[in-house]
Amino acid sequence: MNAHSPTLDRTDFEAITPERLVGIVDYDIFDQLVDFEHRGCRCKVDRLLSYLGAAIENRAIVNGETSEPGSMSELEAVNVATAALSGRFPTWFGDPDELADLNMATSDRHLSEADIREDYWQDEFVGTEIDTTDWTSIKQVIVPLTAIALEGVDAQKVADEQFGTDSAQEAIRRTVMKEAFQHSLSDEDIDEAVQDAKRTLQNQHGR
Repeated sequence: MNAHSPTLDRTDFEAITPERLVGIVDYDIFDQLVDFEHRGCRCKVDRLLSYLGAAIENRAIVNGETSEPGSMSELEAVNVATAALSGRFPTWFGDPDELADLNMATSDRHLSEADIREDYWQDEFVGTEIDTTDWTSIKQVIVPLTAIALEGVDAQKVADEQFGTDSAQEAIRRTVMKEAFQHSLSDEDIDEAVQDAKRTLQNQHGR
């Protein structure tokens, strides 16, 4: 894997992947989305993994009787990580207030904490104990979980782009129809103007 991520480059994916996720989680997604911007958020996978790991460690400290982290059930670790992911990238999860501030067209395809957890567990809710003092143990949760989430982000990016194109084409159509009404264009002129505008838009997206 050529992920350009120190954390991932040092990760034995076969060793950390739960048996139920073998052949299901596609780690090649890290080659596509290792450092990117989407819905107003910048994401670097290395930093994201550190962020999720810290969230798990902090919860373990809160749960424990000392100031040192200890063990945690895989179930709780997954819940903590998905909540942290949603909090870090609210627009990915369809937060209406955050989306309103984006000022860009977005589809209604949003990530869901529940869907990510469902894809992670695959109807098998018998987890293990996570040693929150051991980075390798924490990676057994956060690496496959992040890959699952980024698969959703990849599909969301495609849906957003299509929605943006459709919205722009509809705006073009309305503008041309308004011009046609005001200037008495023929049906043929209207169709030609709409098609020219669509081709221009598609060429701009293809660059």
